[in-house]
Amino acid sequence: MSNPIMAQSSRSCGFLPQALEKEHNVTARETAIKEGILYIPVIFHIVYNGEVQNISNEQIHSQLQVINEDFSLQNENATDIVEVFKPLAADVGVQFYQANIEGGITRTATSHGPFFDDDLHLTSQGGRDASDTQQYLNIWVADLAAGVFGYGTSPGTESYRDGVAINFEHFGKGGTAVAPYDQGRTLTHEIGHWLGLLHPWGNGGCDSDDGLSDTPAQEIPLAGCQLTSESCTSLDMAQNFMNTSEDACLALFTAQQRDFMRSTLINDRPEVYTLDGIITGVTQKEPNQSRMTLYPNPVTDTPYIYANILEEMEDEVDINIIDAMGRNVRQVTNKSVEGQLLIDLSGLDNGWYTTQLSDSQSIYSSKIYLKIE
Repeated sequence: MSNPIMAQSSRSCGFLPQALEKEHNVTARETAIKEGILYIPVIFHIVYNGEVQNISNEQIHSQLQVINEDFSLQNENATDIVEVFKPLAADVGVQFYQANIEGGITRTATSHGPFFDDDLHLTSQGGRDASDTQQYLNIWVADLAAGVFGYGTSPGTESYRDGVAINFEHFGKGGTAVAPYDQGRTLTHEIGHWLGLLHPWGNGGCDSDDGLSDTPAQEIPLAGCQLTSESCTSLDMAQNFMNTSEDACLALFTAQQRDFMRSTLINDRPEVYTLDGIITGVTQKEPNQSRMTLYPNPVTDTPYIYANILEEMEDEVDINIIDAMGRNVRQVTNKSVEGQLLIDLSGLDNGWYTTQLSDSQSIYSSKIYLKIE
């Protein structure tokens, strides 16, 4: 692996910073949706030279889970945020789901690569043409040039290459992902660029920054997990997703980063999101699971799971299994349920699912992980 600082700083080498320079006018529409969750359909373009690079659906779903957790402050390591920065951590209120065209995933075999130019975004040059970049976030996963983890384009980029590119070795969890950048945070970082954010150090040096006051000035990119670094007389925010620390270190967006990204969506990418509720598999911060427990979880031996209904529910009850695309792939309906229900998961792909218990009054949900060898 190349020098960590050089390699990490190239996570964003395709980013164009002009988005930060213009005003983001507050519109009536922005005010109306200020507190709502914005849902973005994504298409993953897997461009592979050899089967090793043809990453699995399971690895793709793990990546989708990571960005949904990171953009909703549901990431497990949020509890590890340095105390002084915890009050600044924000739920961005953005969620991602696989688009309903081409199953949200395309696969293109190529003899080309490594990629680091427009060739990745053009089928005629051994890559893959983008789907409508005004309607979808396009994510290309391929063998990128040495030392390049990924790059994201800013609003206003030519449509044929607008989106994010990620090296297949730094995408999602498991499979081809290489430590210590194997927790899916490269994509979190690059989506931040796609939504207009800069690195905390701006153009470098303590007199340049990202234009946001709640991300401290920082002189240079950070390697490893330097939680006590003070490069510009104040504590560096090493755990910020727009920094270049190792994946396990990264843990937060700030409130001003949240506001800027949402403003970018509303003003600069108005057709790429919906307000329609999409089930993404990320539970609420304080999920109400008092009426249902699931066993076993993860599901590893046989494709069955027991749902234990812990108290009687008077209305007709539905238990739905929802996949990463928001599709209802299993349903069990009973009346006045209390006790144990067996749910058959046969035929489902390995990966994350949401189990949703609902009656006429309430919805309770939790995640399950299916991994049958």
